[in-house]
Amino acid sequence: MGDCDPMAEASRGALELLRMLDVELGVLGVGSGRTVLRFLHMAVDAGVEPGVAVPSSFETGAAVYGLGWTVGDPRVYRGVDAYVDGADEVEPGSGYMVKGGGGALLGEKILASRSRLNIFIVGEDKLVGRLGERMPIPVEVEPGFAAMALAGLEELGLKPRLRTSQGKRGPVVSDWGGVLVDLHTGPIEDPRDLESTLRMVPGVRETGLFLGLADYIVVGLSGCGYKVLGPYRRGGV
Repeated sequence: MGDCDPMAEASRGALELLRMLDVELGVLGVGSGRTVLRFLHMAVDAGVEPGVAVPSSFETGAAVYGLGWTVGDPRVYRGVDAYVDGADEVEPGSGYMVKGGGGALLGEKILASRSRLNIFIVGEDKLVGRLGERMPIPVEVEPGFAAMALAGLEELGLKPRLRTSQGKRGPVVSDWGGVLVDLHTGPIEDPRDLESTLRMVPGVRETGLFLGLADYIVVGLSGCGYKVLGPYRRGGV
């Protein structure tokens, strides 16, 4: 019972949940990262007929194309039937999450906000008592005013750090042209208050706080199997 892969279990659970809910996957929104790629491979292996997939990043777009899906242009679609993604931290009680460790938070949040159903896939190691316990909070800022945005964040006592690239000198730039900043906040008492505060800083494009966006969170268990958290009330707890 101890040899199971929690993320494979969670991906299987997400597929079973979609079947149970009888979701029509005419247009699927797809997040970014290894978790999502595993889900897509498992879906194809399980006989899911590839349809239209609207990706949140260039990497995901290339992956869905390689699996036989039609890549939907996010500039054209007004919404998606369902959205599947992973998360970096999850508060089980509220369904609040931190995302953006892979740098695709802007596209991910837009897709999640324009989806009829959102399912997030995580392992038990992503569950926390409070957001910010283990991960910094990613923020995407305007590249031409990054220094000013950083100054504004520093004045709020948020300890911003420009995310630097491993493959080149300089900051990490997202697929959508923004510069990524990580906020080392520690445990966050009021995520909604922090979200509102960040949005008031000129130059901040988007934050990695995903609040009130989950319908279900599927958690892969280290001892095999999975559990489903939710349904959560979209827009709040």
